Amino acid sequence: MEELQHLNKKDLLKLFAIVTLSDGYLYKRFGKPKNIRLITSPGGDSQHDYFEYLCLQLFNRKPRRRSYIKKSTNQKFLLSELNYRAGITKLYALSPEFNTTPGNKSKTDYLRSSQPSLKFLFNENENLQWLAFRTYFDFDGSIVASVKLKNKKDKKKGKTYNYFQVQFECEVQIAETNPQLVHHLVLLCNNLGLRATIKKDKRNWSQLSGVCITERKSIRKFLEMGGPLTNVQISKKGPRLAGFTKKKICRNLLNVLLLPNFKFSKSFKEKATALEYQSQFNKILFEKLTS
Repeated sequence: MEELQHLNKKDLLKLFAIVTLSDGYLYKRFGKPKNIRLITSPGGDSQHDYFEYLCLQLFNRKPRRRSYIKKSTNQKFLLSELNYRAGITKLYALSPEFNTTPGNKSKTDYLRSSQPSLKFLFNENENLQWLAFRTYFDFDGSIVASVKLKNKKDKKKGKTYNYFQVQFECEVQIAETNPQLVHHLVLLCNNLGLRATIKKDKRNWSQLSGVCITERKSIRKFLEMGGPLTNVQISKKGPRLAGFTKKKICRNLLNVLLLPNFKFSKSFKEKATALEYQSQFNKILFEKLTS
């Protein structure tokens, strides 16, 4: 945690709040918060190290860490929990709530109640805002680089011509369904000079799925700032790159974006030729991302 060593406890507490708002949560019993928990996939050891570092620096307490299997799905998880009421009180001084979904409440009742917030970041220095955004990405973010084939049309002298374009695309996403947090994440991106848009998904309770960055200039800026903070591994949800660390993929993707003669797109008259080029491009991209 070298990047955090210069921070004081006030700053570290804000990062702790980001961890709690993303993959962490406040475990409540009979409506009252009992402890602070972090649950990840088994490949999230380094994220639990981050959580432990913050607990030790802020409260001089080491959280309990254990693995468990969810019986209903037979999935394995890693759990860290900190039983410290004073720590919970300090978190509530930053955000009025940490439950990011309705839970047992109706959507209407939940949205009428106090909502989780990132306002505690907006007046902070740019360095802390970057660390907060990178922390959010570390726990709830993903990055996807792909080679797409698109059928396009071009009009010249009254005639329409069909052609096929093979195009490199990249997307940074942060998964979040809480409307206020999504709005605040967009504002945070604006503060950092990143062009972000809201991503929607009708399957989610809020019909939101988070924020998305597709502009190459913004993605490059984010990658140059270091991407994720920990060495968390990509989960099986991303089977193509599962097992590799987010940090490695981000570092290698930045190297791709910095290549002087890198062609982001190429057009073809014939679909078969375009498909062959797309296949070759995909293989080269995979090698560069994982080498």
